[in-house]
Amino acid sequence: MKVLSLDSETQARIDAIKSTPNLVAPPVPQRPMLPPGMSTKAKLAAIMRYILSFEYNHTGRGYFHLRKDRGLKHVTTTAKEIMREALPIQCVEAVFLGFFLTADMLELERFPLSFKSKSGDRSYRHIVLAVVDTRVMLWGAVGISRRAALQSKEIKFDSLSSLVHEFKQAYASCAHELLKVYVGLPLPHNVHSMEPIKWRVLRLSMTPWNDTKRTLDRYSKDARWIHAYFARTGKLPDHFVVCAPPPGDDDGSWAPVHYVPTASRPARKASLPPAATNACISRARRRLSAADAAPPPSSLRAPHLDDPPILTLAISNDRTAITPMIYSSDSDRATTWTRRNMTR
Repeated sequence: MKVLSLDSETQARIDAIKSTPNLVAPPVPQRPMLPPGMSTKAKLAAIMRYILSFEYNHTGRGYFHLRKDRGLKHVTTTAKEIMREALPIQCVEAVFLGFFLTADMLELERFPLSFKSKSGDRSYRHIVLAVVDTRVMLWGAVGISRRAALQSKEIKFDSLSSLVHEFKQAYASCAHELLKVYVGLPLPHNVHSMEPIKWRVLRLSMTPWNDTKRTLDRYSKDARWIHAYFARTGKLPDHFVVCAPPPGDDDGSWAPVHYVPTASRPARKASLPPAATNACISRARRRLSAADAAPPPSSLRAPHLDDPPILTLAISNDRTAITPMIYSSDSDRATTWTRRNMTR
């Protein structure tokens, strides 16, 4: 067994920690509360803060058994273990947490987004969870890194290529050259799915950037039907051209390289003209901006006794029965709400 030699200052600090009685246990990160009235932007910000509270694992040794070749069920189980143990994490664990914590946010599509960079003679790998709000088509990312510039990104980018370009500039600020970017298939929202995860479907070099930008944006628009095709047939469409990995890059994670131009893809259903589509997206963004400016749910008034009852539908756990429900304030306390079955 190889024993690492430590300098005297570091050894003195270690001895001081070991000899200190009644050491205070480090705080356990508390899972954020995400009420239904909270905006998507606020939810993602809370999730990002929660992931960063675990702190980065600088030891070079992982504390969890990570298997990226297994289904989403394994990702869910591992994410729960990470939350329970509350140990420092690295980028892959952060992606697992991001997947699990955003599973209930059906307005989001989540993509594994990986990078390969170079600094000096060494190559480095990194991964984040790219997210897009499909209502307003704004992109962001959830992750953790040694460098703050390579961690989570606020959901404000107009396209996937804009998000990748932001990471490219962040790598440059860290004296790294971004060589390649990998994009996977969208992750389903079913946390118990055994469907295999395609972490790397698209593999692109960062030069020339204009070609990379067009391919990223084209793929982000077609990723949904590509995922549906893969789930139905177990293989990628013919529009991907599989090539042999170049020497020195066969790390077991090779992905198709080329994605054919628009003219070679199958015909798609007619959609709104670009001007009408942009107008719809602009209106949706204005509505969400107004919702973000509204007071958070915690500052809203409590239910009042005079409030009208709320009619809703309760779905059983096995999804075999739907029961009409009425939520009303029957108690003397205005903040207490009770539930009763609705009779015909």
